[in-house]
Amino acid sequence: MNKVRASIALFAAVTVLASACTKAERNQPDGVLDPQKRSHSSGAIVVEEVADGLNVGWDIGFLPDGKVLIPERPGTLSVVSSTKPGAKVSKVKADLPKPYVEAEGGLLGMVLHPDFEKSRQFTLCQTTEADGKPKDIRLTTWRLSKDNKRAEHVKDLITGLPIHKTGQHVGCRPTIGPDGELLIGTGDAWQPTTSQDKTNLGGKVLRVDLKTGKGLPDNPFADSKDENTRRILSFGHRNVQGVAVRPDNNEVWTVEHGPGHDDEVNLIKPGGNYGWDPSLKGELSDPESYTKQDPKTEMTNRELYPDAVEAKWATGTPTEAMCAGTFLEGKNWGNLDGSLVVTSLKGSKLLLMSVDGNSDVVKVDVPKELDETYHRLRAARIGPDGALYLTTAGGENDYLLRVTPGK
Repeated sequence: MNKVRASIALFAAVTVLASACTKAERNQPDGVLDPQKRSHSSGAIVVEEVADGLNVGWDIGFLPDGKVLIPERPGTLSVVSSTKPGAKVSKVKADLPKPYVEAEGGLLGMVLHPDFEKSRQFTLCQTTEADGKPKDIRLTTWRLSKDNKRAEHVKDLITGLPIHKTGQHVGCRPTIGPDGELLIGTGDAWQPTTSQDKTNLGGKVLRVDLKTGKGLPDNPFADSKDENTRRILSFGHRNVQGVAVRPDNNEVWTVEHGPGHDDEVNLIKPGGNYGWDPSLKGELSDPESYTKQDPKTEMTNRELYPDAVEAKWATGTPTEAMCAGTFLEGKNWGNLDGSLVVTSLKGSKLLLMSVDGNSDVVKVDVPKELDETYHRLRAARIGPDGALYLTTAGGENDYLLRVTPGK
């Protein structure tokens, strides 16, 4: 059975509340802990500084020769010489489209292709500009030279993702899915009707062919006449900046920025509506109304959409500006094996979420070693050595960090 179809069947077994509920209940749907009840461990992890001198490293790619490729938000690609402390940073020459570097905009998420050792290809997400004005958000495929010094453009994979003049809500976290497909979390571009519009790529989780950028034939809206709709795995999102595949069952999980409340961790149901709609079904369709409505709008608005999929965990108030997500895997992690790792920007911390066999978050731990110690934490990826690698996003002398289990 196709893995996505299998995950659909698995998710169908999960009971989703269908009636409207209060805000307090929405913060704590079944299986979700009180967001304020977090443990604060010490000694569960060890943190090493691999390299400094980066500038808001947005993602992490591990090269076959032991080096690390990192896109930096202001518009550069860098290579870190190793995954060991004391590594050096060098720049990659690439004729990148000029990024629109405002607010969240710039060079964003990146994935190395599964056949990278042979093809040397990677796909990068970025904002673009024309004549100083925002143009779009796009995913482009590149080929890295064998000496890691140059990258040449192969193709534009997907263009036309929405962008706002403020550079807000850009999303754009690509991840390789369980079948080798490309999963992409996107933002609503600060536009009130984007997330519920299935002809618009903003405010979605997309599932596309890595080589062509086209929607896959087993996607939930594969029969649509609209090309964008065929790419959609789920919709009704606000600003997805973390996408992770759970190793033991191939579930797709996302991490999403909330407004003044409720950053969310979501388990993705193919075809699911996650309930974000600051336009209130078009009643406030004026784009300028978004900034006024946004802080008041529920992340999962079940009064408007009774079947909207509830979050698996939410911050409540205040938010943490949760960003990337990945799962720890391996016996070396001990009781942390299988935990969902979530980075935090505003909160400047790491959240380790224990997920049980029912796909419920049953414990949230904030290790003291990464609690407001390295500014904002942005990217999170598991290296070939099984260690967790993170980037910081303070904007000055940022780090690549290596995290391993405590002794």
